[in-house]
Amino acid sequence: MHKTLMLLAAFSLTIGAATAQSTVKKAKVKTEAAKPKHAPKTPEQQADHFAQHLTQKLALSADQTQQVRQLSLAYH
Repeated sequence: MHKTLMLLAAFSLTIGAATAQSTVKKAKVKTEAAKPKHAPKTPEQQADHFAQHLTQKLALSADQTQQVRQLSLAYH
């Protein structure tokens, strides 16, 4: 009985050590197919998007939104 318990304990420790060493994380490889393909936005689209974003975030008036759009358009 004593030998069986010792053998079982040794086996358990060996299995635990072997499993700990065999765990290897696989690196994620990014491929071109995984990337979303978006067409580049025009400066007008970028200005509109930025103006709408700030309008929602800051609760801008229509006049302020137009001013932000013009400034953004000049930037882009």
